[in-house]
Amino acid sequence: MEHFRMAARNNVLQDFALAGATAGLSSSARSQDTAGQASSGTHPLFSGCLGQTKKDISLNNHHRQVVQVKICGITRLEDALAAVDAGADALGFVFHPPSPRYITPAKAAAIIAELPPFTTTVGVFVNKLRSEIEQIVQIARIQVIQLQGDESPDDCADLSRPVIKAFRFNPDGGLRDVAACRAQAVLVDSGAKGQYGGTGIALDWTVLRDHLDRESDRLRSRLILAGGLTSENVVEAVRIVQPRGVDVASGTESEPGIKSHKKIREFIHAVKD
Repeated sequence: MEHFRMAARNNVLQDFALAGATAGLSSSARSQDTAGQASSGTHPLFSGCLGQTKKDISLNNHHRQVVQVKICGITRLEDALAAVDAGADALGFVFHPPSPRYITPAKAAAIIAELPPFTTTVGVFVNKLRSEIEQIVQIARIQVIQLQGDESPDDCADLSRPVIKAFRFNPDGGLRDVAACRAQAVLVDSGAKGQYGGTGIALDWTVLRDHLDRESDRLRSRLILAGGLTSENVVEAVRIVQPRGVDVASGTESEPGIKSHKKIREFIHAVKD
């Protein structure tokens, strides 16, 4: 049993780890709550992608990258199970009370307890104190921390779980801050004043691609694309940007916080088939 727990923990940490960098995971943090992580299983969001070049992950008739899918804004068990059944790799739980997709830690814990193994659970936080984040992580049994607000690079360090840091893409500002971020993964979303994700507004993927082309291939290998994605446009978005994963909330909803199971299936089918 201990061997299984250690293997489960190592899968999460290794597959989210930046090559040569473990800034987001202190040695003490890595040792915490291994049983909790193993209990709900892990399906790494970036499995097998580190070290690949842009050529390796290009989309063409001979080779297609396996793009990972995160369904964000889960508030109901039936929606979580529908997403997993459709092939989602990760589920996002929003712990930001102003959001229409907000869920309490206790309710998230109840949903997560019912999930099958090998489903990555992600807690989304906006400008919360480290102590608040860690308290919610322990209650909800979250496996990955996503910082969606105005957090600094220092805020990504020494947390007890692998970190995804979200950035609002500014075409005029480039990706220097994104590339320099030492979180295990980075998420690029559209910008909307006063909102932290879930806007349903799409990025200019061509401009983003051009900025990515100026950066190291390593950035693409840990990049999650978000912002206005739907089953109708995600194939084109992936073709242009070539991210390692995609994140969707509003594009799979019938209303904010309530998922359409049909839209979930159609989105995942578009990405993976």
